[in-house]
Amino acid sequence: MGKDNKEKLSAIHAELASLTAGLGSIRSDMDKLKTSVESNASVLDCHNHAFQELELKLADMEDRNRRCNIRIIGLKEGLEGSNATQYLTSSLPKWFPALAHAQIEIMRAHRIYSDARNRGVNRTLIFNVLCYTTRQAILRAVKKSPLTIDGRKIRFSPDYSNFTVKRRQAFHQAMDAAHTKGLDFFLLYPATLKIKEGTEYRSFTSSKEAEDYVAAVTPPALAQPLQETLIFHTINKSHCHLLSVFCVPSFSTS
Repeated sequence: MGKDNKEKLSAIHAELASLTAGLGSIRSDMDKLKTSVESNASVLDCHNHAFQELELKLADMEDRNRRCNIRIIGLKEGLEGSNATQYLTSSLPKWFPALAHAQIEIMRAHRIYSDARNRGVNRTLIFNVLCYTTRQAILRAVKKSPLTIDGRKIRFSPDYSNFTVKRRQAFHQAMDAAHTKGLDFFLLYPATLKIKEGTEYRSFTSSKEAEDYVAAVTPPALAQPLQETLIFHTINKSHCHLLSVFCVPSFSTS
């Protein structure tokens, strides 16, 4: 009987030893796997960083290739006739007085093709000018004299890559909020929003940070009355204090 118990205990001990060895092997494999995952994560971060840099460089190259292009949004389809280049060459000086004596050399112009889902919507007209300075002159003229044709507002914009367009569009909510609050702002290329704070400008490359900042800002129209109210209360408080010091009632002693 005692011999059987010893044999059973020996078998249990042997099985426990085997399980312990197996567990040790599993722990060793887990440690190796953890090290491998951490190494892969580090490599992945490096690859992501390199990919982002390449993406920015490709977007910059594409933007430079488009630097003499201008998009016209809202122009009625077919208004340009069969020769868009000739139409724009003659129309731009008429639309914008600042371009009346400018030498505008348009290399090519066409409507941007779209899929069937956008039929019935006026397609964007894009044109290319010979010189970058001409593009800038046109965009400045548009800013000074907004264009309306047949009650329709016509918009002009630079032609950027899709990557840059998405980065700039991310700031639309912040810009709309800033406009509503009467804040001065402008968007720099490729995607940096500057918002006026006092006499200086704050720069934002993150749309979320820009939105949070604008949400916390008091509009200038409200800030001035508030400041005047605080000044009034401060002056009033000081005046009352002076009265309490210099207008102390006198008591006669008999």
